[in-house]
Amino acid sequence: MSATHRTTLQIFALCAAGCFTTLSGADPAPVAKPAPVAKPVAATRPATQAAATQPAPAPLSAELKAKIDAAVARLSSDDWKQRQAGQDELSRIGAPAMPTLQRLANKSDDEEVRTRASASLRQIEETAQVGGSIITLNVNNAKPQEVFELLGRQARYEFPTQPRNLWQTGHNGASISLKLEGVDFWTAFKDICQKTGLYPQQYGQNQRMTLQQGSTPSWNGPSVVSGPFLIVANRIQRTNSVELANADNVQRDCNLTLTAFAEPKVKVIQSSYNVRVDQAEDENGNSLIADAARSYGMSSGQQWMWNLQARLSYPEKNAGQKIKIFKGSIKFLVQIQSEIIEIEEVLTAKSVEKRLGGRRMLFKQMKKQNENQYEVQVTVFRDGMTQAEWNAMQGNTTGIKLVDKEGRALSSHGWGSSSDGSKVDYTWNFGRQNFGGDDGMPGEPHRLVWEVPTETRELEVPFVFKDLRLP
Repeated sequence: MSATHRTTLQIFALCAAGCFTTLSGADPAPVAKPAPVAKPVAATRPATQAAATQPAPAPLSAELKAKIDAAVARLSSDDWKQRQAGQDELSRIGAPAMPTLQRLANKSDDEEVRTRASASLRQIEETAQVGGSIITLNVNNAKPQEVFELLGRQARYEFPTQPRNLWQTGHNGASISLKLEGVDFWTAFKDICQKTGLYPQQYGQNQRMTLQQGSTPSWNGPSVVSGPFLIVANRIQRTNSVELANADNVQRDCNLTLTAFAEPKVKVIQSSYNVRVDQAEDENGNSLIADAARSYGMSSGQQWMWNLQARLSYPEKNAGQKIKIFKGSIKFLVQIQSEIIEIEEVLTAKSVEKRLGGRRMLFKQMKKQNENQYEVQVTVFRDGMTQAEWNAMQGNTTGIKLVDKEGRALSSHGWGSSSDGSKVDYTWNFGRQNFGGDDGMPGEPHRLVWEVPTETRELEVPFVFKDLRLP
């Protein structure tokens, strides 16, 4: 395994809750003097949902500065374990440590300090893209809009609102104060949502994380953070049934339903339908792992919120009152890089072929169904795509939009597809509606814009729950 691959795999052990890995292998054993790692190639288009500008670091508290200084001192230790611990700590601190790391990488007289500082910078950048964000906020009597903007700069996401003029309609009133240092995104975000009364909803054609007044009860259950993901246990349901024509045919089902939330900067293309259960036991030592195999196929069409199930086996005798421990994992396919395909004058364009990043697509036509409804027909060809690339391409159903000459997007009304293995034929339906925005109703469609994933990565996201009550 190359040095570049070693660094990539180590990155995921440094996330906020420390815990998700690529599916390509396991972490290698540490070495005393790591070799310099080649710089990664810049993405054609970042996978983050908003512009991936480097967030401005928050002012350092005396405590945080002391942590950075102590970690820097470890980089020069005679003990390689201390050197590695210092590098890991600086990577975990994230953006606040970047100015110090950049200075060390450029000016340190110690070659290993330069190497480790550069490695930490790359780890921080990788974590910023698909790892858990580390948030530091210290605000006093700040308006909600300002707080969400500060959070967004550190989490690399610009929060849209619904209605779009939310901040001008009386929802930017009560000031809030926060003091958060080095917490994960979800701890910060849930705290801010509770204090402002604004919660995330899936909204719009791309189902982006959008702030609205209300609540998000689906994250109120027991939860754990794994990298950029919040995993919430929602419900355990147990049912028994008997086929009376065959009294011995007793069916016993037990299922744990969960919701997985992805940080909005992470572009998730697909998620596994079901949770892989690695361990499940009640307090009496009974294994709750179901014997029957379960499909772990991938589902598409969402963005940052995914509903999942874990099938369990309920003991017939000596059953406990709770799941003492549950260990599982979820597989996600995330976008790392992408490029944009555009078709102009879509009302008159026909049979327009486009090639991008090894992907070939044919824009067949757009039909006007009535005054405000339109149907778009597109074919994507597999050609030489690998199975992973083909899966990502087929799962990219929310990356397409239709806009008028002013750039206003039409609303998506759903889509359908059919495939013969060598190609997939898509049909999208769009409408001219204005759902409470201040831009007015969109005009006739002018341009088709499709963000196409050109590089993806599978992530295995592990998590653990304890003491979940059984019904």
